[in-house]
Amino acid sequence: KKDGEFQPWDAVIAWNLGYLEGTALKYIARWRDKNGIEDIKKAIHFLQKLVEVEESKRGQERVA
Repeated sequence: KKDGEFQPWDAVIAWNLGYLEGTALKYIARWRDKNGIEDIKKAIHFLQKLVEVEESKRGQERVA
């Protein structure tokens, strides 16, 4: 951590993000310094799951 930089968990807490959003943010924040494109793919994976979960919630709201 460089002087003045935030850790991903700082944003997760400040923005009240859930697990899926927070994990995607972690991979997006580190991709250049760690695992490159593989981290981008992991972020996309978590965002796709978030879309699936949110679409499922909307489907259940229509039924209720």
